[in-house]
Amino acid sequence: GDGSKFRDGWNYVVKIHMNKHDLVLLKFIEDLVFRIFAKKISYFPEIKTNRGAVVLYSKFIYNFFDDYLTYERNKTLTVRLINRVIKYDKEFLRGFLLGLTLSDGYIKNKFIFVSISKQLAKNVFSILRLFGFEPGVYLQDRSKYLTHGKYKEHNQFRIVLGREQTRQFKIFLQDVISDYGFNATLDQLKRYE
Repeated sequence: GDGSKFRDGWNYVVKIHMNKHDLVLLKFIEDLVFRIFAKKISYFPEIKTNRGAVVLYSKFIYNFFDDYLTYERNKTLTVRLINRVIKYDKEFLRGFLLGLTLSDGYIKNKFIFVSISKQLAKNVFSILRLFGFEPGVYLQDRSKYLTHGKYKEHNQFRIVLGREQTRQFKIFLQDVISDYGFNATLDQLKRYE
């Protein structure tokens, strides 16, 4: 979702960007990182903005993402799973959906996932179908809009579930959270309540 990775001298750095007020989400990330990688996170909230960053210093975690994701020079436009969705374990795909929902998804009355990466949108669509959901796909043509007066914006691909499907998807994601042993609701993680 909202992250980056880079080399800083000898350090391998992974950052997860978030709202500094998402304290339940921060605890969830901290618990998951420790459970999966046995690593502690560093957290840096900005004083004058609402931004915060979870920072990990680890060559293993830095390289870990490349076992699952591929992207070209423009990461946001090209990021996607390396393999076809059916090649992945269902537990991985459940976690992948949860992560994308927590970072880039909207899930109140309807689930909406927006991405400028056509292939990532296809991944999400395929994963939802694999789990029995029936998503709609919509293209928002933004090529005619200019950003800052000179750059054309990229098209946005929207994956949407209707109200009843969203209700079922919330239950699905809540089960994923519970299976991780974390005592919070999806709404708390999204800071909807």
